[in-house]
Amino acid sequence: MLFNRLKWWNIDNNADKTTINGRNYVAIPEEIKIPNDTNIETTSSSVNSSLGEQTVRTIGRTIDDRYVFYADNFKLSTSPNLGISVYGYAFVKCADVTPIWGVNAS
Repeated sequence: MLFNRLKWWNIDNNADKTTINGRNYVAIPEEIKIPNDTNIETTSSSVNSSLGEQTVRTIGRTIDDRYVFYADNFKLSTSPNLGISVYGYAFVKCADVTPIWGVNAS
């Protein structure tokens, strides 16, 4: 195969998924911005909503298109007018958030 002889692959800059030699690869942004009232699944509780817009570091992505992040004092709304902080791994649908692809160190 000619494809295997390339030392690089042409991938569009806006591609978040690609298949090379039969293997699937996904791009993972460094951070994601989670809007207010976005459904969040955590390892410590059922589906909740984010309380206010929050930006978090992304640590992975699942096969079913969910970003994984560590909820370190992440604010969730479990019922009206109640805010709790959770810790542990959390999951959010990729389509529900804004990826931040490059993060500048300050």
